[in-house]
Amino acid sequence: MHDVIHDMALWLYCECGKEKNKILVYNDVCRLKEAQEILELKEREDLPLGLVNYMPLDILICHSQNKKVAVELTNLKNLMFLVLDRMFSLEIIPQELISSLISLKLFSMYNSNVLSGVEERLLDELESLNGISEIGMTIFTTLSFNKLNGSHKLQRCISHLQLDKCGDVISLELSSSFLKRMEHLLCLNIYKCNELKDIKIKLEGEGTQRDATLPNYIAARENYFHALREVYIQYCSKLLNLTWLVCAPYLEELRVEHCESIEQVICYGVGENLEIFLRLKYITLNKLPRLTSIYGHPLLFPSLEIIKVYKCKSLRSLLFDSNTSNNNLKKIKGETSWWNQLEWKMKPSSILLLRIFKFIQELKHI
Repeated sequence: MHDVIHDMALWLYCECGKEKNKILVYNDVCRLKEAQEILELKEREDLPLGLVNYMPLDILICHSQNKKVAVELTNLKNLMFLVLDRMFSLEIIPQELISSLISLKLFSMYNSNVLSGVEERLLDELESLNGISEIGMTIFTTLSFNKLNGSHKLQRCISHLQLDKCGDVISLELSSSFLKRMEHLLCLNIYKCNELKDIKIKLEGEGTQRDATLPNYIAARENYFHALREVYIQYCSKLLNLTWLVCAPYLEELRVEHCESIEQVICYGVGENLEIFLRLKYITLNKLPRLTSIYGHPLLFPSLEIIKVYKCKSLRSLLFDSNTSNNNLKKIKGETSWWNQLEWKMKPSSILLLRIFKFIQELKHI
């Protein structure tokens, strides 16, 4: 389960819940917590065991690898938060189960797996709930994404979105009106979309569509992604660039991995110095063999704390100007071979950089 969703659910419970209500955290062994009382429950194939005996229940957080969710959950009319994150074995969620949870405010199935097509029905059921306000969702098909693209209500509720193995998506075009409604999006994860080549923002202004050029992105960036803090792009072998990130001025973490075609993160030629990534704290670049730079000019990165670079053989310079004063930078992590091949336009402050650089000979997980 994503830590933000977990913390949010518990915080809302503490703020809004009553002492008599309960939280169930369902792991390899279920644990029902009520004040000082902890009851140990045995796991079975369905999720969860004997819930109807412990009503009213406000929050259900599941970490298990069960294949299906028990239909008995329909009896939990007081359930406000249902979190099914990282349930990679999940296949079945009974039809109309979610729509029967009339008190549901938060639903998350982020970074989870269900049988193809199930998420389309789930989106329909979530849309039918009057009180739903927070959604974390994994989407596997174009049909599901089109459903999200056509629902203003769902767009306003999405906080965590993962596009997973959408093999039929070649180009992802997002309208500016769509992005404005996605005002609560905190985290975006694009994973194993092997045919995806580009992501574009369809800029609209004064009744006309504007070209998706870097200057137009810069001009419009304050209008979008006010909440977006984390972006993960992984195993998208044909993706060419991530220029749309210019429209994410509050981004704090960027992780790009196993994207063999990316040469620059911000593309459209070499322009002037840009004030972008001003709040970025963490950046990971992993197995990007063609990557030569983030942008045509060095960037300031005034908030950057940690840089991790691995298997980026074409990246011959640091992401920022070597003379840039950055009191926040704590660590540069990468291979010795990469560090030794870096090219410097000006002599760097070697003492500072050597102090924060962490040499790594072989790195499996960064």
